Amino acid sequence: MLVLTMITLSLITAAADTTLYRCQRNSVPEFSDRPCRGAHSRSIPLPAINLVRIPELNADEQARLDTLANAARLPGNQSSRSKHGTRLAARREACAEAEKRLEAIREQRRRGYSLKDAAALDARTSALMRDVRRYCR
Repeated sequence: MLVLTMITLSLITAAADTTLYRCQRNSVPEFSDRPCRGAHSRSIPLPAINLVRIPELNADEQARLDTLANAARLPGNQSSRSKHGTRLAARREACAEAEKRLEAIREQRRRGYSLKDAAALDARTSALMRDVRRYCR
């Protein structure tokens, strides 16, 4: 809570007289609280900020926030971005495995095979080609 109070106090003092500078460097805009060196800068006055004092949390509210924070850290509660990354990694792994098996079949065909093995090789090739189309796009 002390940190929140210190941040609030620093915002109150900073908000009293704040100017933002927009700089152009290599056609890329940059923003700073100080004028730019070696580049064209334009000051942008910021409007006064009205801050509202937030009351301190009671013990029940703090316990509820702690419970929610701990629940968010559990492995089952992954963010959608990390779930997407996991799915993408699984998809890439399935793609690599299908391509590896398909190459093994191609190698076997180059070495030669019997007529009775031809139908099984064709069926496995078709199934692996479906997997490649599904996972390797």
